[in-house]
Amino acid sequence: MQPRVLSIILFLAVLIPVVAVADDETLQNPGIFGTSFLTGWTRSVGVGISGSEGTTDEVKVIADAKGEFADEIHRRKLTSQFYLSKVDVEDEGADRKAFIEYEENLKPFANHFFVLGIGRFDHDRLEAWDYRVSFSLGVGSELVTTEQITIRASVGAGVNHVWQLDDSYDKKSASPTSPEGVVRLSGEYAILEDVTFETTHTYYPNFDDSPEFRLISDAEFKADIGEKGGLTTSVGVTNEYDSLAAGENNDLTYYLRLGYDF
Repeated sequence: MQPRVLSIILFLAVLIPVVAVADDETLQNPGIFGTSFLTGWTRSVGVGISGSEGTTDEVKVIADAKGEFADEIHRRKLTSQFYLSKVDVEDEGADRKAFIEYEENLKPFANHFFVLGIGRFDHDRLEAWDYRVSFSLGVGSELVTTEQITIRASVGAGVNHVWQLDDSYDKKSASPTSPEGVVRLSGEYAILEDVTFETTHTYYPNFDDSPEFRLISDAEFKADIGEKGGLTTSVGVTNEYDSLAAGENNDLTYYLRLGYDF
């Protein structure tokens, strides 16, 4: 990964949680290293291995960091993943893939409706672009809220911009900046006390070039393998479908991960 890309990822990973630090010092999770940094956040780091199908068929090393905060008004979620592998193609070098996504939910009223903001940075050297940034704003609702199951849906609009776009898109005149819609459906299911399932699906219709679209989906089973708030193991899958990509439209990655919650 180029130094400037790594710098952007590290900057966002540190800055976003600092801006969103909880004001309530009585929350359950204390800050890191005895400070107020990330007070009230549930946090997780992990490493593992993954495979992929689509643009490449290969085995990758994966590393990630995640965090989530929730109170009566806010729900904040930060997700980041980094993949590294050796591509089995002469002169291709290493495959580097990474993303950071920050999600902000604001509930201005005492009901199930919320305002949703999403910011995401992607880097993938094997795509038609090398870097992509997208921002969106919308409204949503908690469709189901029980002790075991939570289902949320939202709709909105935003924009994405890509850098170093090459001519492998099906439409050579594709613009590096595109307005787009955003429809998101997410769910969480506490299967057992120490086993959970989470899934998110985000549909991005292209307003400039209908009916072209992107669809990013992920799902993960996670289980505690020690005391709660300690070691965990996860198995998951992510897929991005891009209708404008030439050749293979799907980029599917599956992984096995060992994590630590703190």
